[in-house]
Formats: sequence, structure tokens, C-alpha cells
Amino acid sequence: MSIIGVYTGTGNFLAEVVRNIYRRFENQHGMWRSYVGEHLIPRLNGFEILMASYAMAHLKLDMLLQETGYTSDAYNRLRVYLTNSLKAALDKTETPFAELLSNEAKESGRIKQDVPVMVVLGNPPYSGESRNSGE
Repeated sequence: MSIIGVYTGTGNFLAEVVRNIYRRFENQHGMWRSYVGEHLIPRLNGFEILMASYAMAHLKLDMLLQETGYTSDAYNRLRVYLTNSLKAALDKTETPFAELLSNEAKESGRIKQDVPVMVVLGNPPYSGESRNSGE
């Protein structure tokens, strides 16, 4: 099962998920690195359409994982993708003019189509209508 952050923004919601899971490893820090690499990163996915927010989400999550003692390896990248959350997975690449963005589109499409989702987190819109008027 997977956690999907739609409209991930700068990664605040995904970072909070990581913090909450990390708290459960408080007395088991030796297990944390293998858990992150084998279970957390493969299940934590984010979709963001804005380049600056996408970059900040990568930085925020990478720095947070480093603070917890996890060091990433080149083969287990964070799964935050530059893509439109609401756009369906496509068979062909969305951005053929750049190989990097083309790979992002292919991988995000694979997740949208093939990965079972357990939790969907949404980054709320920044309009007055989205304000919480209650406690």
C-alpha cells in the first residue's frame, strides 16, 4: 500500500508523515535506516505541478531524513514527482523534450496507474473558502 501526496507543495504533509513514523522508532534507531529504504520511501509518493515547490519538497524531505540519521543512496530516490495530480497516467511521455522530465512523467504515470493507495493527502487551496472556521 502507498501514501500519495497530491498537490504536495513544499512537502509539509509528507514531512509530517515521516516525523510521525519516526517517533514510533524512538527506541529502535538501528532499524530506522533499513525501514526507510525498504518500506517508507517506496510507499511515500508525492505529485506536484510547480517546479519550485517540487524542488523544495525534495530538499525538505531529504534534510528531514538526514536529521533522523538516514542517509540516502543513489538508487532509492525520494518519490516526489513533477506532474499534474489530476491528469491521468499516459502511455506516452508528457514532456518528450527533456529526458529527466520524461522519466518523471513515466514514473508518476506508473504510480497513478499501478500502485495500490492506502492514504491520500491533499495540500489545501490557498483561498479564503478553505479556511477552517472551527477549532
